[in-house]
Amino acid sequence: MLEFDHGRVRLFAPATGGNDEKGGRDGAEEVTLALAITKGEAMKRARRCLLLITGLLALASAQTPAARWSEAKANDWYAKQPWLVGSN
Repeated sequence: MLEFDHGRVRLFAPATGGNDEKGGRDGAEEVTLALAITKGEAMKRARRCLLLITGLLALASAQTPAARWSEAKANDWYAKQPWLVGSN
């Protein structure tokens, strides 16, 4: 069973031996995990994510596709190609 309480997760696992003397839930042992994140840590993570997203967008927009060939240039290139031989 899991409970969430102000940045903490409480997990009640089945007891491994005998009766639970600590007052757990139905003979279960309680395990508490602290998940608290300070405001400063959250701001650092947000800045890093924003910087990463900005960098990726800059890289993506920097690559412009090549201009389309004219029909004459395409036909000239095609004329220089050897005849296709074979198949799959």
